[in-house]
Amino acid sequence: MGKGVSQRRACALLQVARSSLGYASRKEAKDAALVAQLRNIARARPRFGYRRAWALLGREGAAVNVKRVHRLWRKEGLALSRRLPRKRLRLGQQRQPKPEGINSVWTWNFVHGPPKYLRSDNGPEFIAKALRRWLEANGIQTAYIAPGKPWQNGTNESFNGRFRDECLSAEWFSTRREAVVLIEAWRRDYNEKRPHSSLGYKTPAEVGARRAHAGPVASSLEHGISSAAGLS
Repeated sequence: MGKGVSQRRACALLQVARSSLGYASRKEAKDAALVAQLRNIARARPRFGYRRAWALLGREGAAVNVKRVHRLWRKEGLALSRRLPRKRLRLGQQRQPKPEGINSVWTWNFVHGPPKYLRSDNGPEFIAKALRRWLEANGIQTAYIAPGKPWQNGTNESFNGRFRDECLSAEWFSTRREAVVLIEAWRRDYNEKRPHSSLGYKTPAEVGARRAHAGPVASSLEHGISSAAGLS
């Protein structure tokens, strides 16, 4: 010890056990492998939070507590910045019509095949006469949401945010063909690999396969999306 004070004397004055001076925490060494995995996930999926990272680890067979993942995620500075929610006016209206089964109600996202209804807002691109004639010719009814109430189309609004955040804002499309390839790769990942919190951190493909055996039900498979080939 410095200034002529022995280690024994200093420990006695501070009431500290001498054995504690040589103690080295084993926690960092124990967490090293998990930290490396979390960094890889954050690098590959920069818009994922710790819960989805934890879900991905579980899918890979790692039995790890979500609280431990949260602690390390924050310690490594991998946490996403919080976004302030927009103010919303809620007047109690419910979206109409409600989905009665798989493919009964769709929204405007890579649409292929005629559903019974198409839900959208009242933007000029959705109320154009030519589009309305095409919908009528294909036997598709419109289901417009009330003006200024995007939550009536909440599933689609949520998807648009995820699509923009995880794909469009993360890529640079130099050609339309490149956009088709990259968006299709993201679509497959979204349906087959990406854990969805609203589905218990399962994928739409897993839920769809399970429900196919159980029979038709009111679908939460709105979370899944169809082919991006319509861009080509």
